[in-house]
Amino acid sequence: MGKNNGGKGGVVVNIASILGLQELAGCPIYVGTKHFVVGLDRSFGTPFFYNLTGIQFLTMCPGVTDTPLISEAGRFALQGMGKIAQELVDGLGAMPAQPPENVAKGMITLITEGENGSVWVAEGGEPIYETLSQCSRRTCSNLSAVKCKIALITGGSVGIGYAFAESLLRCGARGVMLGDIRVKEGEEAAKCLCKKYGENKAFFQKTDVTKKDEFENLFKCTKEKYHQLDIVINNAGLLQDKNWELEIDVNVKGVVRGTLLGFEYMGKHKDGGGGAIVNVASIYGLQQAHGCPVYNGTKAFVVRFSDAMSHPYYDKLTGVKVFTICPGVTETNMIDESEKYALEGFGNLGKILKDGLADLPSQPRLQGYRSIVHKSSLSKNKQTAQSKPSKKSNQEIFFPSVQLEGIRDKVALVTGGTDGIGLRCVRELLTSGARGVMIADTDEASGYKQVINMTKEYGPNKAAFIEINPANYVLLKNAFISTINYYKGLDIVINNIKFREKNWEDQVDENIKGIVLSTQLCLEFMGRNNGGNGGILLNIASDYKQNSESCPLHLAVQDFIVRFDRSVATAHFNASNVKVLTICKATFDTIGCDLATIITKGSNGCVWMPC
Repeated sequence: MGKNNGGKGGVVVNIASILGLQELAGCPIYVGTKHFVVGLDRSFGTPFFYNLTGIQFLTMCPGVTDTPLISEAGRFALQGMGKIAQELVDGLGAMPAQPPENVAKGMITLITEGENGSVWVAEGGEPIYETLSQCSRRTCSNLSAVKCKIALITGGSVGIGYAFAESLLRCGARGVMLGDIRVKEGEEAAKCLCKKYGENKAFFQKTDVTKKDEFENLFKCTKEKYHQLDIVINNAGLLQDKNWELEIDVNVKGVVRGTLLGFEYMGKHKDGGGGAIVNVASIYGLQQAHGCPVYNGTKAFVVRFSDAMSHPYYDKLTGVKVFTICPGVTETNMIDESEKYALEGFGNLGKILKDGLADLPSQPRLQGYRSIVHKSSLSKNKQTAQSKPSKKSNQEIFFPSVQLEGIRDKVALVTGGTDGIGLRCVRELLTSGARGVMIADTDEASGYKQVINMTKEYGPNKAAFIEINPANYVLLKNAFISTINYYKGLDIVINNIKFREKNWEDQVDENIKGIVLSTQLCLEFMGRNNGGNGGILLNIASDYKQNSESCPLHLAVQDFIVRFDRSVATAHFNASNVKVLTICKATFDTIGCDLATIITKGSNGCVWMPC
């Protein structure tokens, strides 16, 4: 078909595999061959070969498909490697399956819409989607996307943020506004960019993304300088679990505020011209990182929040598209100094964090702009690392269940326990024989009313109440101390995360900071390494009945909780003997039936989801 050989050009589609984009221990040679196919096609898909031959090279990466190749895989596993066959079967079983017809249907889309050198994924019966394109290369071949555009970049004075700015200007952007708390570095960065790309190509504005007025002023200054705004990159971030409250303010609140301001200043519904918002997460937003559980949770939040905000509802209303980028380990000060800022109270966690980062492939910061930017709806890549629940009433995912002690004669503390799911938990604990339950919530009148009701149903001293604010350390700690003093022990802590109709900052404080505070207090008061007897921590995220586009924050909070809980539950924390469990999308009807089962049978780190 090659024009260099007298042909007319054409299209070559090579079938790789989803395992050409990730790893699976059960079939290392197969994985290597499929990575080879992806790399081969990406190389043949460069302009050099296309200009020579007129042939486009496309790659299809099917997920697990119902074929003999999959069903017989265990029989042909590598020999002499222990239980590698089971590892292979389990690994494939954890991925969503699909019929061959889904791949065939996607092939038509690939051939008709795929660009030369692009890589596409078909998995789980879902529509095919592009995961790698030639536009992600340094050549910046698709210049029209940024040509003459104005970009605002937080954390833009150094590292990845500066690399974003330089890349945009190189590809034809009319100007960039850098926002950062580092004044000296920011002014120098703007000066260097102007010297290299021209006068007024870059400006700097001191900005602390945790301060609402300063952050909005950055947007106002951008409009004043350039009279337009097309791209917002929320790049400012912290990897400092030691300062976890500030870390949440920057990584969570900063991204939410930056996204909302992006819609405010670019949205067509606000007389803007539309645009693009890029939220910078991390590779740790897609995988577990027990060396930095709070950071891990914040980046999972960014991925899910951005995913929800990329819903067509927002796009049609505002003309603003939302994207997410998840850089791997990049040579920046944030990585270099990470060991110093590990979460305190957990032994050599700093070294574990440092070693964990060292195990990941590193890249220079000037490659930051080359990272693949996915439309947030394509963050389903993250989901493939987790098994989908089966069609049983409830399914425990991630870890197998283990029979442990029951609830009888145990003492529990339930936050958010005056109504809804929290109150249902209180009743189920007492019905299952708990010695006592401390109800902790914000409404004192409702709390004492429920204590009276519980006393009538279950007897005196079975329930007590204490008023708290989930985000207030002093009040929350007092709830733990009061429970231990009143009932002479504490075995189970249940945090009921409620979705209330209030401003988003309160939601973050109560549902994210509150979870971190409660987890720290659980480990402090129940951990064997601190003189306790161990116990169970169960975090419950209630379901929200509205459509996904109406509750992006709630969805993101759930992802924070899952990622944070799983990081805390890793082997490093076994010294505490505190088992960490999570329930997502809990409903009033399902929680009562399953609470005792989850508490007694759930293994450390497991996540339960009704389906």
